[in-house]
Amino acid sequence: MPEEDFHLSNHVRSQAREEQADGLGIPQAQRQRMIASLPFGRPATTEDVVAVVLFFSCTLSDFVTGQAINVSGGHQIA
Repeated sequence: MPEEDFHLSNHVRSQAREEQADGLGIPQAQRQRMIASLPFGRPATTEDVVAVVLFFSCTLSDFVTGQAINVSGGHQIA
């Protein structure tokens, strides 16, 4: 099938980043418990999310199609 006949997309998902958490009204003690439960021990940063977006936008991902990458420090497995 010629490339122009179809379109597959990838996307990036992330949990709330630390810089967003201030506006969510989550008490500090609860935030610390949430962060401590993450396998990486910290929330995702903007740079973590941007790194995945850059991967999708370069030739290293040319053969990657229809994927959703979760940038969450292992939140799904915790």
